[in-house]
Amino acid sequence: MKQLFQYFSFCLFFLVLMSCGSSKLYNKALNNDNPETGPKERLDVANQLYEDGDYYNAIRLYEVVINENIMVNDLEEVYFRYANAHYAQFDYTTASSLYNNFYQAYPDSENAETAYYFRALSSYELAEQDFRLDQSTMLQAMKELQDYLITFPNGEHTEEAKKKIEEISITNQRKELSVGQLYFKIEEYKAAISEYNRFIEDYPTSELVEEAYFEMLRARLELAKKSIESKKKERLDAVIEHYGYFMDKYSVGPFASQAKDIKIEAERELVKL
Repeated sequence: MKQLFQYFSFCLFFLVLMSCGSSKLYNKALNNDNPETGPKERLDVANQLYEDGDYYNAIRLYEVVINENIMVNDLEEVYFRYANAHYAQFDYTTASSLYNNFYQAYPDSENAETAYYFRALSSYELAEQDFRLDQSTMLQAMKELQDYLITFPNGEHTEEAKKKIEEISITNQRKELSVGQLYFKIEEYKAAISEYNRFIEDYPTSELVEEAYFEMLRARLELAKKSIESKKKERLDAVIEHYGYFMDKYSVGPFASQAKDIKIEAERELVKL
């Protein structure tokens, strides 16, 4: 236990020492007002901080270097690292804008494709953060990823982009499916059935179609149970009919056992009638 404590104490001391060293380098470079050595020192220290993972201070020095606009030959790499540092700091909104600006300014750069992809990836990360609140961010990310595939069909990030598009598509479909689930929760079973039908029509090849059919079967049972007597038999018969259709397609699926329970319950309700 004592050795473990000494180890963590050493690590903490090392991190503090490194932080102090970075701060001294940063302050020295920032305050160097020599017009000949100052800009170069700021650029060198910014690159060193970037390589060390101190993106916060690297960003601050890169901003000074960019504003000085003296190291013309190095500005392309500076802009690219400046965007990367914001991405690493999880500032995806700024990163997306910077990557876009970089691609517009340096379309022939060896980093142009990566900038184009990471612009889309920044939007994807934003969509992951707020997809429950704003679907437009998710659709924007999908569009930018598709633009990347069109612009760089054989690009380095092609397979990853396709995977991200599929993830966004599933997330969007899950959100659409949740509308029916919301209606079910508030016992608006007719509306729930209508939403599940709409989902199946809109996304016939989705991997969530089976779940939509099952949820619709569940909603039909609840609708039948809460119906007036004159409509109960017809709706319970419909539950059993749709159960048969469901099992024809998904007899070995994850919802088969639960679907059978629904059918049994519908049959019991018919016996009561």
